[in-house]
Amino acid sequence: MERCKRQPLKMSHRSNRMKWMRASHSGPHRCESIQHGSARWMWLLLLFIIGGAIAAIIGIQSSDNAEQLPRVNRPPYQNTPNRKSIAGAKTKLPEPMWQGKASEGKPLAAEPPIASNAITPSMPKQRVIDMESVMQHLPKAIHDGLNGIFKPTPLWHLELAHLDVPKPLVALTFDAHYTDQYIDQVLDVLREYNAYATFFLTGRWCEKFPEALVRIANVGHEIGNHTYSHPKLTQLPDEAILDEVERAERVIKAVIGDDANVVVPFVRPPYGDRNKRVLKVLLQGGYIPTYWALDSWDWRSGMTSKRVTERVVNKVRAGDIVLLHATSALTADALPSILNGLKKRGLQPCSLTELIMAVEGDVR
Repeated sequence: MERCKRQPLKMSHRSNRMKWMRASHSGPHRCESIQHGSARWMWLLLLFIIGGAIAAIIGIQSSDNAEQLPRVNRPPYQNTPNRKSIAGAKTKLPEPMWQGKASEGKPLAAEPPIASNAITPSMPKQRVIDMESVMQHLPKAIHDGLNGIFKPTPLWHLELAHLDVPKPLVALTFDAHYTDQYIDQVLDVLREYNAYATFFLTGRWCEKFPEALVRIANVGHEIGNHTYSHPKLTQLPDEAILDEVERAERVIKAVIGDDANVVVPFVRPPYGDRNKRVLKVLLQGGYIPTYWALDSWDWRSGMTSKRVTERVVNKVRAGDIVLLHATSALTADALPSILNGLKKRGLQPCSLTELIMAVEGDVR
């Protein structure tokens, strides 16, 4: 068969280009057009197949290398045929190191998974926290929520913020997300005033500053959960909310050990961003939502350490949970004045579990 040939065409003018396009669909040029078209489609099909194969290989490798994050098996707060209640459990918290010599016990993290965590301090002498009593002193709506019972109630009944206590106690809570620059200063002041506090830490912070986490735990302060990456929880679906909290919990326990009893089931939503859906998800996951009654405003532009001190000392009431930031220079500088101011008012700083335990009677 004689190969069909196309005569060269001048493409300088639009009219000639249009004539060539029309001619390519008929007459002696159609053969070459079909041949070129078939070859082009075959090449495109081949490239498509090769690209798909490469993408599949990459996808398989990515899947194999992806971090596997198993679900944290949270202890339930109710008795069921297949689940044991936490009600009878007793948790030990270490005594402050300044109250006695640390015992030579098991390190907080015998095999730290994070390379930068080179220290393995011994656990200090321990005191006992009776979790059964803590549970009995939780507000009824929270206790019910942990057992999967939700009745029509205002949002603030599903979280800790203020507790009616007969003692002049004020719970100091410190959030930490991006720096450890002021941790030592904060811990030194709390030690000087012989005060426990509760620290809400993000998972990323704990990964970045494992030694700071160990210092907080070694002193005996309670470690709450501030999620892994500090997102707005109202913008996440239910499963992602629990993933954030559980991932942070895994990181914390990876640094200080699974048996470090300073880890408490309190969760503070970043930015205070929460709604009833978020609180219910946390409660059903076995976590206790924690807000605050008084924001120190140590994060606001234009604030000074003096203004932070005045705000906390003048506005706080017995039973309040106070929001502070361990990452704030203002808080680190203001903390001695805050503690002195509380003392002058006859108020005593404490941790969250100490505040809960001060509630009289079984509120269930």
